[in-house]
Amino acid sequence: MPIKTIPAIDAVIQKFNVADVPLDFYAVIGELSGARNALEDEELREAAYVDLAIFLLNISVGNTAENPWNCYFRPGSSATGKDGAIIYFPDISYLPAGTIDYWSERAAKAVNQTMKARYADAAWELTPIVEKGRRRNIDTCKMAIDAYLSSARFEQGADIWDGLNGAKRAIDLAATIRDSARVAEARAVLLELHRRDMGWWHQIFDYLMDNKMAGLTDKERAELVGDVESILLSNASVEPGKFNPHGAEMAGGALARYYGKLSEPAEVKRVHIVVAKVFEHAATLGKAQLAASFLQTSLNQYVLASEPAEAERVRILMQEKIRQSHDEMGTFTTRTEISKEEIEKFIGNHVVDSDIQTLANITMEFLPRIGRLRARIQDLRTNEPLFAMLTQELVRDNMVAAKIGGVDDDPGGRLLQEALKEMQFRGPWLNWVVDAAIKKFDFKSGHFVAWANRGKLFEKDRLSLLQHGFEAWLHEDHVTALHVLIPQIEHAFRELSARVGKATTKPYGAVPGTSVAINMGDVVFANGTMDSIGPVGEPLKLYLQALYVDPRGWNLRNRFAHGLLGLDDIAPVSVLWLVHTTMFLGMVMQFVEKHQSQAAEAGE
Repeated sequence: MPIKTIPAIDAVIQKFNVADVPLDFYAVIGELSGARNALEDEELREAAYVDLAIFLLNISVGNTAENPWNCYFRPGSSATGKDGAIIYFPDISYLPAGTIDYWSERAAKAVNQTMKARYADAAWELTPIVEKGRRRNIDTCKMAIDAYLSSARFEQGADIWDGLNGAKRAIDLAATIRDSARVAEARAVLLELHRRDMGWWHQIFDYLMDNKMAGLTDKERAELVGDVESILLSNASVEPGKFNPHGAEMAGGALARYYGKLSEPAEVKRVHIVVAKVFEHAATLGKAQLAASFLQTSLNQYVLASEPAEAERVRILMQEKIRQSHDEMGTFTTRTEISKEEIEKFIGNHVVDSDIQTLANITMEFLPRIGRLRARIQDLRTNEPLFAMLTQELVRDNMVAAKIGGVDDDPGGRLLQEALKEMQFRGPWLNWVVDAAIKKFDFKSGHFVAWANRGKLFEKDRLSLLQHGFEAWLHEDHVTALHVLIPQIEHAFRELSARVGKATTKPYGAVPGTSVAINMGDVVFANGTMDSIGPVGEPLKLYLQALYVDPRGWNLRNRFAHGLLGLDDIAPVSVLWLVHTTMFLGMVMQFVEKHQSQAAEAGE
């Protein structure tokens, strides 16, 4: 059944259906929504959704958001219903029969070329989704191509972005229907937009170079390469107003990829060296902290250029800048007020009448709650989206020790960061509750040794070492405690690996036919020991990463092993977390045995 035109909705469409005028989608959506909501008849409101849906659609270009239809168009947003099902806006499953014909008719009558392109493209692209089994109309596709190109020719200045997307979409559509004439026309429009404003070159260069269906000619390819080469040299110029290291890096990266595909290593090397020198110069223009970051990029470029001597030279410069940067860093503090009543309530909930239950309570309380940490990350994405996108560098020991990407690019890094922040915040709480337990039960070093060895992960000769470490901790000799406890903890996790059937040695690559003992990093990341613990394995892995073996965390084990810990790094709270780890070792075999029992019952 044909869909009837609703006068109130059509009035809004015609208001914006004006030739040679930019189309403001948000304005259209606002007025269409208002006109639709004013309709009293429910059937009319449903029919009006056919027009509103067109403008609510988003496109998938350059976007990693959810795309349930796996096509050029995607929902503008989504939500989760009470039954857990995902609801999309627009939800094209609600569109009535006749929608495709209605959109096609709207497209044919539209004089605003952006509006015409949107209606025609949706009618072409969504036909198999909205009306399953129906064949798509190639004339609708051609109408969309021609409208995109007309609109792209009109776009000027700040609106050139829409023109670029329209021209690229026109090429893709024309290639789909194998219309070589329209492909050539669309490519010509795209190149003309590029010549008009080369500030968007990065949106065009890789697209045309990588898209064989675009039919780029040798002459056009040479022109584009020449343009990007000139952009590289312009941004590399030390002349005031031109020097732009990040612009040079972007142009250099595009050229390096292009020359790499042509197997021209000399050109790849040349481009990387240009960018390396640009960032080395940039490092001379600002403070030491910024200089160190620039020199890291320079070093990376020299490595890519296979210039190890230059990379080493820059590394030495960078280390010196990092040393100098310490004097530039400020101190930021935040104050959190905790009432005596809160502390006493927390202690009362964990330090109970049973000493065994008390130690178990403390052990489990301070493992990461992964769901809670992920919720915080989601809050950050919602409330501080810019900060959520930024990459962070961790400078430590006169080097860039680690990088943590944005929440979407590096979810594991952000989860680790949240775990570390929680451990730092909860350190005082751990201290209060452990101190209360010691006073209530008069715990001595022998009590902690006995608890830590409940799973028999320490041999007899290790128990005296373990006791020596606890004695040092209780007497506030934190340097000795840390140096004794870390190796014993690593040994215990290696023994845990053996107990769950994992290898405790690995090949020593430098000498064939020999082996070395696995380290804590192998236990945490590589050999599957964490999986054998069951559900507790995931938070334990995150805990061990944050505390011992990941450069994005405290990295205590690795920094201890490489002699990077200074006296200021050996704080009472650091040693307290080591003690907490031994407390978990006292319980870990319970989790292993429970997991093995459940697996046996399930027949695994």
